[in-house]
Amino acid sequence: SSGFGSTANSFIPVYNVEEGMPKRSIGEGLHRFKDPGVGAFTEYYDREITATRFIEAGEELYVNYGAHWFEGRTDKLGPIPLKGDLEKATLLFLAFEKLKQSTEAPTEKMDELWDVFVRNNVFKDSRVFGSFRHHDKEEIELLKEFRSMRKLRVAQASKTREWLYEHGTCGDHIYGGNSTLKQAGRGAFASWDLPEGLVVAQLPLIHITDRDLLNMYYFDENLEEGATKVGSRPPQLLLNNCF
Repeated sequence: SSGFGSTANSFIPVYNVEEGMPKRSIGEGLHRFKDPGVGAFTEYYDREITATRFIEAGEELYVNYGAHWFEGRTDKLGPIPLKGDLEKATLLFLAFEKLKQSTEAPTEKMDELWDVFVRNNVFKDSRVFGSFRHHDKEEIELLKEFRSMRKLRVAQASKTREWLYEHGTCGDHIYGGNSTLKQAGRGAFASWDLPEGLVVAQLPLIHITDRDLLNMYYFDENLEEGATKVGSRPPQLLLNNCF
């Protein structure tokens, strides 16, 4: 996947790609116990990312972290909308617009009503109210145009073809395969002739703030108080790719 899993964000209401399971192999002709080079690379590769619906050019790709990921971080991230919340927010907005059209109250009074009950609501953990970007002064007018919070969010998360041609980088310059180097595992190969100075690939760097996170341990799971560390193991293979 060329690091796609570390690149894509997650916004569950509009997610459009699904991450599959990777393939697994230690390499043709290699033995886990006889070939020392096997311990220097991962046996997992070619994790496929599949579109769950039609995706227009320029639309941001979103994966699904799972609702629990956001529910466990509400105190830090706020009430991020989950499945169905944008639709409920749309119904709320359309109902309010219908109320505005059916009443003789001045526009400024109706705007004040929206401010009190929606923009400045007391339900700070509501993911429906959290679906609105209350700081965006243009959002109400945009919602009148799109008539759908979901369609609006997709449009706001899209780039034009012109922008892509100017700022984008082709993701097909390389493909993965077994390295030509003995016991080196997988390698990257050029899909076609690449001119000098070309940006071959743009891959994300993950900032690991604590090196100890890569440590591994043996555990004694027979103790009554639960699993307990009883000894150190070699660190995770990811350490080989850190700098």
